[in-house]
Amino acid sequence: MARIPTVSPRRVAETVTINPSSVAAGQGLDVTATVKGLRPGSPVVVHAPALENHLVICNAHCATKDQLKFRLVNPTSNPIDPANQTFYVVQF
Repeated sequence: MARIPTVSPRRVAETVTINPSSVAAGQGLDVTATVKGLRPGSPVVVHAPALENHLVICNAHCATKDQLKFRLVNPTSNPIDPANQTFYVVQF
């Protein structure tokens, strides 16, 4: 029987303000930010309620301590320049 990994009961819930660069048509943009308390190996969820239409947040994770990384993807045929905005970050 496979062993189920345990999840730390410590949860991180923070906000971070980011002004991402323009995302080219049909392309993705890697975004990084410092978020205190993030730790590698635990799931990370990123939400931006004011994110421009059609942009998608993908692959949120913590590669190194306190370092958030995620990808913004623009599946449209026009570039999108996201505004400076608040991103909500939760790690379980």
